Amino acid sequence: MGFQALVYIVNLNQVETFLKTALWVWLYLSAMILVFFDLHFKVQGGLALARKKHENIGHRLVRGVRVFLSALNYRLGHYFRIKEVKTFLVYLVLPSFLFWFTVAVFYSNMGRTGIQQLYAWISTASMVVLFWYLKEVFHRKTERVDSDIFAVFSVAKIYTLTLAYSSSLVLMRRYCLPAKYYAVLIFTVSFLLVYQALFQHGLVKLKHLASALGIAAVMGVAGYFIYSLWGLNYFSAAIFMAAIYNLMWGSYHYHLDHGLNKKVFFEILIICFAVAFLVFVNTNFKERLIGSCL
Repeated sequence: MGFQALVYIVNLNQVETFLKTALWVWLYLSAMILVFFDLHFKVQGGLALARKKHENIGHRLVRGVRVFLSALNYRLGHYFRIKEVKTFLVYLVLPSFLFWFTVAVFYSNMGRTGIQQLYAWISTASMVVLFWYLKEVFHRKTERVDSDIFAVFSVAKIYTLTLAYSSSLVLMRRYCLPAKYYAVLIFTVSFLLVYQALFQHGLVKLKHLASALGIAAVMGVAGYFIYSLWGLNYFSAAIFMAAIYNLMWGSYHYHLDHGLNKKVFFEILIICFAVAFLVFVNTNFKERLIGSCL
């Protein structure tokens, strides 16, 4: 309903109302994730535990104050523990990116209702699946997520990256921003999503963070040249960049799982080349708008 409302508003060219509505929808979705986090990380039966903890205190008033403070700590303590707060913030990244880059696609395709509806329904399905598995992540509370959850998040991540690469490309070109801003945005989005994947693996260590920065840097450099050289078909540009990302992260992911060998690497490489070939043969790189800032 939120996405459909946003599509309707943006096609009325009410940009300010569109952005305000998008902000409120995002706050609602974030609140829902916070509810999942709260329900699964709070201590169950906190009041009973607090009473048992202080049952030996003789003074009634002192005992009541101690019970109240302990029960409050059991109920709200997870909001102040770094590990739990970090878990919430890391898992907020992907749904937030998915939402806001879908909003950007709506705006960049103003008036093209067919494309807007396609992305609205795909993003809705992706968001529903993400919410379901977020609930599972918070419920299981394992340091390293299970393979079923990781696979779902990986698919959603590739879709989100494609949205990010395409929508930000067309919007920055529309407002004639320099290529360096696009490169910085691509670097930031790529790094944060790789960081989330490392977090899901339980491998947020210095050497892995260095690798994440390397992958993000390659994506940033690729984004800089694609912004400068690519034609008007930003969908093909996004697919090409997603193929590059999948080559690097796919190889590194298998390395983390100790499953990377020559056969696996060449399989990933062949898929990347096949996607790149299909993109190149269907893209007119000389296509430009007359009088534009491309």
